[in-house]
Amino acid sequence: VVAGLGVYWWHRMCHEHEALWRFHATHHSSRRLYWLNSCRFHPIDSLAQYAVEVSPLILLGCDREVLALFTLSTAVIGMFQHANVELRLGPLNWFFSMTELHRWHHSKTMQEANHNYGQNLIVGDGVFGTRYLPEDRKPPRNIGLADLPNFPTGFLAQLAAPFRWRSIKQAAAETPVAPLA
Repeated sequence: VVAGLGVYWWHRMCHEHEALWRFHATHHSSRRLYWLNSCRFHPIDSLAQYAVEVSPLILLGCDREVLALFTLSTAVIGMFQHANVELRLGPLNWFFSMTELHRWHHSKTMQEANHNYGQNLIVGDGVFGTRYLPEDRKPPRNIGLADLPNFPTGFLAQLAAPFRWRSIKQAAAETPVAPLA
């Protein structure tokens, strides 16, 4: 829970502040969810997120084994979150951040995507009012960055993207946006 609250706030700030979103957008740029998306992060975003997440655990005196288990479980949960499988948790969706909730987080509609920030647990989202799981419709299949349709797809181009943000935004402004499917 301690690590989860730190990463919740880091993740939320990445969505709310353009200076951080420049780095986090790489993770949201994929047009479909699959398990490898759990590893698709800009290195600066990954390092900052990991530091925010494990620093409290280190300060609390957690052993190396606990940190290793935490890191491993985070990786496995991340793969499930991003996998193209229907995994329904029912009432456990109030505690764990898995496929049903996380798919909404990757919606092209930013009003939907700016929810469900929890990495392993969804507790922070419940406490701070950002948990989102509408019961009247299914999670979106169409994901990605609606406002940045030409976000770079190559590895080196994605590494450079935060530093070329103005030109990426300019190209997006000049590109007609296709309607969402």
